[in-house]
Amino acid sequence: MLSRTASGIRNTDLFYRKEYLVIVEGDDDRPFWKLFFPENIDGYKLKLKAVGGKAEVKKYIQQILDSDAHFAVALDSDYSLFMNCSIEHSRIVETKTHSIENVFLCTLSITHIIQNLSKDTDYESEYVEKWMQHYDEKIYPLMVIDYIIERDKIGIKCMGDKCQPFFINDKTFELNDSKITELINSFNISFQEIISIQESLNSYKPRLHSRGHFFFSAVQRFISCEVKRLSGKTVSVSVESLFSNAIASCQHCFKENNLLEELQNNSNISAQEVVKLLKG
Repeated sequence: MLSRTASGIRNTDLFYRKEYLVIVEGDDDRPFWKLFFPENIDGYKLKLKAVGGKAEVKKYIQQILDSDAHFAVALDSDYSLFMNCSIEHSRIVETKTHSIENVFLCTLSITHIIQNLSKDTDYESEYVEKWMQHYDEKIYPLMVIDYIIERDKIGIKCMGDKCQPFFINDKTFELNDSKITELINSFNISFQEIISIQESLNSYKPRLHSRGHFFFSAVQRFISCEVKRLSGKTVSVSVESLFSNAIASCQHCFKENNLLEELQNNSNISAQEVVKLLKG
């Protein structure tokens, strides 16, 4: 189809009159990026277009770099921060975390969600922060291995999308060292290599830089357990409801979360650049 050819991608903006176009990976990304890009600039309305994943997004990025295409791209950084290969361009906005989930599931947003679901408005964020520290400590070695596998294109699954296999049992949010160590030891990666990468990445927290879906599933378990503890009721927290609740709660965190503020500033600059090009 036209939008998949180089010329079609380059001229995508021609199909959107009085709209400025921002390319994103999937449909789930649109509600998130809508928080950051201005709804309207100089009469041009925001249009978020999902193109079906990172591989497709890269085609649009290439057209910005090669042909100065008149749109912006917003995407997850994945492990590009670890590899020092992020793209520096005013119309290409990357998260400063692995994925969008690592951005909108911050301590404050999780606290708000637990307060709302448990009806306990006195619930303190310190409980969330304590669990976040637990997650950072336990998942760090797994994140390192996952990165090595990704970097070296080893082609085997490590972290995946689900954290459930690494909890102590089905009723707790505590992570099990032995399960994590067992998986790590199953990979043919030298101990020296692991230690070297651990030292080079020691400033990166898994809450921000482990795979987004994996982190999301861990938070989902934590929220369910905390709501059960506070209210005495078992509350089903579906992926869809947690995602929408987290996006809504994220709006309360801009003043407290530097990552959100920086992302908004970068998105504003990107949007202004696109509209400037469209106006000629």
